[in-house]
Amino acid sequence: MFKRETGYTINQYLLYLRLLATAERMVEQPTTDLTTIAFDYGFASHSHLSAAFRQMFGVSPSAFRRAANGRSLRQMSKILKV
Repeated sequence: MFKRETGYTINQYLLYLRLLATAERMVEQPTTDLTTIAFDYGFASHSHLSAAFRQMFGVSPSAFRRAANGRSLRQMSKILKV
């Protein structure tokens, strides 16, 4: 029933929320390195975060961070396609 309503399995949705949180942190704390962010949000490594982020949003965390460049997360939703 959850997947029918949201389009995600529960695990996919939890991953989606974690990735949104990482995106928000990248915008709010642009100098924090991605490895620290990855570990803080339960990813095994920088590359694990990068692969999940790219798969979910179609852009790498580094490219997202460069594009953000002082914009709010709300403005960045177009890049994340959410």
